[in-house]
Formats: sequence, C-alpha cells, structure tokens
Amino acid sequence: MAVLQRKDESQRVTAAPPENPAPLQQAGSTFTYNFDGDGVGLLPKKFHSARTGQGPSSQWVVLADSTAPSKPNVVAQTSVDTTDYRFPLLIADEGSFRDLEVTVRFKAVSGDMDQAGGLAFRLKDANNYYIARANAREGNYRFFKVVAGRRRPLGGANLEVTSQEWHELRSSASEIESSATTMASRK
Repeated sequence: MAVLQRKDESQRVTAAPPENPAPLQQAGSTFTYNFDGDGVGLLPKKFHSARTGQGPSSQWVVLADSTAPSKPNVVAQTSVDTTDYRFPLLIADEGSFRDLEVTVRFKAVSGDMDQAGGLAFRLKDANNYYIARANAREGNYRFFKVVAGRRRPLGGANLEVTSQEWHELRSSASEIESSATTMASRK
C-alpha cells in the first residue's frame, strides 16, 4: 500500500489497488440483486468491498430486514469506524456498462459520521469513479467525481433524507453524452 501526501491539503490519499475489470455487458443487459439467496452475516456473492480514504476496510454483510422492499434480505455496511475521510464501497463483480441506468433502494440506519446510501459507477478503482449519494445526517443529495481519491462536487441539492425509511436513488450515464444525471425519491 502506498500513501501519498499532498502539500496543499491535509488529507492523505492511499493508493487503491487496481480493479479487475468486470466483463463489459451488451446493451440491454439487466442485473437485479436482492441478496435473498446469500447467507446472512456474509459478504454477498458477486460483490467485493473497497474503501476510498483512510481507516480500516469496510465491512458489508447480508442481514434479514422485515421492512426490506424485497424481503427478506438486505446488504448493510456494518463498520462503525469514525475516520473522517472514509467512504466504504460495495462493488458488483458481474458487469460493466458503457451506458447505464441503475437504481438502489437504501435505508440510512445509523452512523456518527454519515447516514447515507449511494451509487458508484464508471469505477476504475476505489479512488476513481462517480458517485451519487443521499445523506440523512446532512439532509442532502450530492453528486461527486472522485479522482485520485479526492471527491470533487459536481452538483446536488438539499433535500430530506429520513433515517429509518427506505429511499430510492437512480442514476443514468451515457458514454455519448459524457454526462450523468441522478435523482432521488422517498419510497
């Protein structure tokens, strides 16, 4: 692991290991994940974890949740580390897409630093990707581009993201347009 220190910033950036590229999928391919076939207490199949920033690795496990939109299981980030610049990622291994529409349903449950859910896409590694995320602690939605481990805001809005309630976050990206749009809604 290499650690880089920027002279103009106090945050250290840890070099992320390169990702093994997921196979490029043909237009029209669809993947749906509900985690119901995964073992409770385990990392879900077809996924791996990573982290942007500092602190220990993220911990993702399948849990039973009677309130889940697709019962009975959900996947949860269960780490309780309070490192300030730390962003846990759960990365799907099955496919990459040139153009995509992606949706996630999430519930912000707890957290001292953040209570958030989001979508990372155009991921090259844990330090280079786009992310749309909604945060209940901050009451906002933000869209970032992460380059060399540093988040750069591209847009967002202040909106109610309630804790203990399911929300839906959708993003789309088109290689032709070289842009991405995102919207969030309460479900």
